[in-house]
Amino acid sequence: MALWEHATRLVESGRHHQALLLYEHCLNRFSGSSLGESNLAKLHRNVSSCLLELGRYEESHSALQSAVRFGSVNPYTHYIGYKLALLQDNTPLAGEHLSNMISSYRPGEASIEGLLSLSVQVAFESGNKLAACVALEQLILSQGHDTANTLSAIRCLVRLKLTLMEAGGEEEVADTRQQVVRLISTAYEQLMAKGAQEETDMSP
Repeated sequence: MALWEHATRLVESGRHHQALLLYEHCLNRFSGSSLGESNLAKLHRNVSSCLLELGRYEESHSALQSAVRFGSVNPYTHYIGYKLALLQDNTPLAGEHLSNMISSYRPGEASIEGLLSLSVQVAFESGNKLAACVALEQLILSQGHDTANTLSAIRCLVRLKLTLMEAGGEEEVADTRQQVVRLISTAYEQLMAKGAQEETDMSP
């Protein structure tokens, strides 16, 4: 649809109010039967995203619920929910959306690493270090992530964990160290496995 494509271009240029008007016009113009549930979910998701960017959080939440009704198994829907939860300082809900984002990912779709990277960025921008730690951990453990970005994420996570450790007690510091060691060990094993697989794929 030309209107939908134009709205997408408006979003890309940061003109969320104009895009919102076009998305809402598409919802009012086309019935559910002509769009199909998948497209309806996407439209409501786009409306929710625009409302979020405009700071209209309650309306954004309502539109997101409509998107869930038409297509709850979608990582992009849960990413918007994650972002909305962080902006409303609701860390537990953000964690739920992050978990649902990962579990709703299906092979063959766009890489989940992109959404996880955005999740890390949103957490930092909102000043939520705990949420940033969780998102970084998931980014590191995600399959298919390249070696350079994995190592970069590990360095970022270790620095962040060390910062949080300074405000914790002795027991918390010891626990955080163990978490970091386990995570680095797991990431190392994944990188080694990936390297071995690449060598196998390249062998004649």
